Amino acid sequence: MTCVGPMARHVDERNYYYLTLRSSNTVSLRKLVNGAVTVLDTATLPVSPATWYSLRLDAVGDQIRGYVDGRLLVEATDAAHPTGTAGPVMFKAAVDYDDYSSIQP
Repeated sequence: MTCVGPMARHVDERNYYYLTLRSSNTVSLRKLVNGAVTVLDTATLPVSPATWYSLRLDAVGDQIRGYVDGRLLVEATDAAHPTGTAGPVMFKAAVDYDDYSSIQP
C-alpha cells in the first residue's frame, strides 16, 4: 500500500500525527505514539495516480482536522502530541509536493 500526505506535531520518527491519501481509496487521519499507529478517523475517497490533490492538516489545541481539496473529510480530538514540527510524509510512493507551507497558530 502506498500513502502520501502531511504530518503535524512531529516530535521524532516514532511520534506525530499524519494525514494520508492511500492507494486503498481512503483518506486517513492517524497518529504514531512510540511507533504504534492508531487510526483516528478515515473516509472513502477515490485516489487516482498522477492527480494533484490539495491536502491540509490542522492541529489546533486538541482538534486535529484533515482536508482534501478544501473539504473537511476526517477529524478527531486527541492530545497525545501537544507540540512539534510539520512536514510531508510518504511510504512506498513517488510524490511531487508543490507550494508546501506550515503555519504555527
